[in-house]
Amino acid sequence: MTTTNEAYSLEIKRTFHAMPRQVYQAWIDPKMRLQWSVPCHEKMTCTACSIDPRIGGQYAVTMHNDENGEDYIAVGEFKEMIEDKKLVFTWSWKDRLNLAQDTLCTIELKLSEDGKQTHMVFTHVGFPDESSHDDHMKGWNGCLSSLDYFLNK
Repeated sequence: MTTTNEAYSLEIKRTFHAMPRQVYQAWIDPKMRLQWSVPCHEKMTCTACSIDPRIGGQYAVTMHNDENGEDYIAVGEFKEMIEDKKLVFTWSWKDRLNLAQDTLCTIELKLSEDGKQTHMVFTHVGFPDESSHDDHMKGWNGCLSSLDYFLNK
C-alpha cells in the first residue's frame, strides 16, 4: 500500500521545447530514459533501466555514482497512465531503506497555447522527513535539467 505524507511533498514546474508525446515517451521508454535519468551527469550515469509501461507495470532505474562507485536503484509501479498527458507511479529506493520508500510521483503534461512547448507539473509526495524532501528536490531538479537537455539535443 502506498502512503503519502503531505507535510513533505514537492512540486516542480518546467516548460520543455518539445511536444507532450516526446516528454511522455522520455519517461516510459527505457532507451530514452537511460540517456537522461540521473540528477548530475558530471557525477552519475544511468546504467540500467527496465520499464513495463502499463498500469500495474514495474520499473527499475539504476543510477551509478561515478565518484564513489555506488549504485542507487529506484523502483516502482505505474498507477495511472493517460497517454501524453499524465503519469502516476510509486517511487522507492531498492536496498536503501533509509531513503524514501513508497512515495508517489505524478507528472501532468499540457501543450502550451502556442503549440510549441509542453508545460509539466511534477509532484512527489510522501517523504518521511525534511532531509529526504530536500535531497529529492535537488535530485529531481537535476534530472529534469537532464531531461530538458536530452529533449533539445
